[in-house]
Amino acid sequence: MSTIRKKSQNSYQLIAYGRYDDNHVQKKYYRTWTIPAGMTPAAARKAAQRAADEFEASLRGRGAKERIKFSAFVDKWLTDYAVPQLKPKTVDGYIGLLPVLQAEFGTLYLDEIDAAHLAMFYSKLRQTRKQSLYCCPKGFSIIMTDHGFTRNSLRTKAGVAESVITSAIRGQNIRPYSAEKIVSALGLPLSEVFCEISSEQYLDANTVLHYHRVMSSILQTAVTWGYIPDNPAHIVATPRKSNKPIKYLQPEDVIALIETMDRDHVPAKYRLALLALVLTGMRREELLATRWMDIDFTKGTLEVVQAVGYIRQKGLQIYDTKTTGSYRVISLPDCLLSEFKSYREYKDKQLEPIGLSVQDSDYLFQEADGHLLWPSSVTSWVRKFYSRHPELQRITPHGLRHTNASIQLNNHTPLPAVSETLGHTNSQTTAAIYAHVIQSAKVAASRQVDSILAPYLKNR
Repeated sequence: MSTIRKKSQNSYQLIAYGRYDDNHVQKKYYRTWTIPAGMTPAAARKAAQRAADEFEASLRGRGAKERIKFSAFVDKWLTDYAVPQLKPKTVDGYIGLLPVLQAEFGTLYLDEIDAAHLAMFYSKLRQTRKQSLYCCPKGFSIIMTDHGFTRNSLRTKAGVAESVITSAIRGQNIRPYSAEKIVSALGLPLSEVFCEISSEQYLDANTVLHYHRVMSSILQTAVTWGYIPDNPAHIVATPRKSNKPIKYLQPEDVIALIETMDRDHVPAKYRLALLALVLTGMRREELLATRWMDIDFTKGTLEVVQAVGYIRQKGLQIYDTKTTGSYRVISLPDCLLSEFKSYREYKDKQLEPIGLSVQDSDYLFQEADGHLLWPSSVTSWVRKFYSRHPELQRITPHGLRHTNASIQLNNHTPLPAVSETLGHTNSQTTAAIYAHVIQSAKVAASRQVDSILAPYLKNR
């Protein structure tokens, strides 16, 4: 979009914008436009803007970059934009979707991809069956042992989560990517270890939206870098997101959960993890990356500065929060501060026989050998715990985050404060996710007002 600037009493400077160079710096072009005699200031400004627009239009096509195919541009996009700018976990998710995008668009030039092509691709996705899964019907433990592996050593060599090895041992389904990594570590063909389980379900709208977001990011970067004039993903119709109702616990369910954990004498690390998730509203990956130095016991606060997640071909990785919303300082309730202190004392006693003690730089959920608790391990333990207690209201670790938000909102905590605690970018995100909870809180507030005023109005 061209701009103008008053240069003198009788002239304007016209500024036109061209394409971006290889360093992603946009080229600017300048021209002086003289105000015709007798023209009013307002008319002169409008005429100068029209002249600037015409000047910029005349420059279009000059210095245009060479056409580039989608497959080649994706490599540049990953290296120069995605990896430096996005969270590792986000990049990892995008990489998992790229093979399908490359198969569909890889041989096309960027300027050949239009909204109609994208719409047809999204329609084809909706008619695609979900990815097949793999399972080992029996004998995985024997195969693992015969090839000289323990559960932990195979997990380490294959670079998969402990829960994946556990699922394989139990004959449960695992993803193709994990199955391939396991057989590669074992040195065996895929067909000798696993059976393919075909899916009867089709890709849902949310999955198609994931592909759309990746395409939109790639094409928007191409616009910014001057390879194409506009982003066709901005005008294509996308499937409506299926909004599944969030699941959360009522306060009495939380109390029942805590009482049952205490009665079962569950491992201290899992007990603290669940308590911290419900009392802080943190994401599972943020909590497991928390260090003792991040907790200020004097001020009663916890600083959220990083997260941990499994990244393909890299294993478990610690990464900084890359958005201003994700970085935050949470006020801790006194009961949780007490739990943290007790847990540190418990860890010190564990380390004392080997001459060690907890250091401020240690992670809360760090074992004596230095390795961290995997996020998937927490989820797996929660699943096993609930299988032993069907009488409890079942919830996931992320559901405990929703529980924290629902308790805050139902107790009239202002929406911006809830949003800040959860680490959302803005309050609109919080309002969209918890719309049902907010509406229920409004109804409860209305009834509370009614209970106060109704007796007086009835007695008039």
